[in-house]
Amino acid sequence: MNIKFPSTENGTASINLFSSNGSKVYTTKKSVISDEKIELNLGNLAKGTYVCKIQIEDRSKTFKLVKN
Repeated sequence: MNIKFPSTENGTASINLFSSNGSKVYTTKKSVISDEKIELNLGNLAKGTYVCKIQIEDRSKTFKLVKN
């Protein structure tokens, strides 16, 4: 899975995925440069709906992710 950070921020991104019942199933930290694509290996996750939260410094973005 690729995620593009449409941001002018550089720094360390904290990326967390939560299952539909709220359990944290994936967490990582990646160094990012503005507008960079980050690749995440989510091959070991089961099919389903997840919530992804990405935080860089004091800004965060949360979105729904569906793995087929």
